[in-house]
Amino acid sequence: MARTLPRLRTNLDFMPSPVPERPGLLIRDSYGYSDATLIIPPPLVNCLTLFDGESTETDLRAELARITGELQVGDLMGHLTDTLERSGFLENETYEQMREARRREFAEAPERAPAHAGSAYPDEAAALHEVLGAYMGNEPADAQSPMAIAAPSSVPKAAG
Repeated sequence: MARTLPRLRTNLDFMPSPVPERPGLLIRDSYGYSDATLIIPPPLVNCLTLFDGESTETDLRAELARITGELQVGDLMGHLTDTLERSGFLENETYEQMREARRREFAEAPERAPAHAGSAYPDEAAALHEVLGAYMGNEPADAQSPMAIAAPSSVPKAAG
């Protein structure tokens, strides 16, 4: 009996490749469990639909044979499956281990680095203080005013 293929993670980012020399589908993990970024070549993109937790290796082998016109597709099948697995893009034990390791690193970190400094809010202490002051001005709170603010535990030190 053919082995069932694991499901491709549903919390990945998919977009057209921005690299003109490497067309295809770019896949990345915005959650940061994996640092990998893959570009799947156009002929193989449809194969990703088979990583649904229900299709089998036989289904993938048949699709690759149809795409390539070759019967010997074991190496290509192994490469595609192994690459997705090593990248942590499949819902399997490899992904669970990567996710758990990242969560443990986050929980044990003595300080949380500001994830959006310089983009969602200023990365300089003085500018950040000014923005937060504007958000939390001395005006009375109403239904439209912010009630609280989530901010990093430490402000990056200004250079100098």
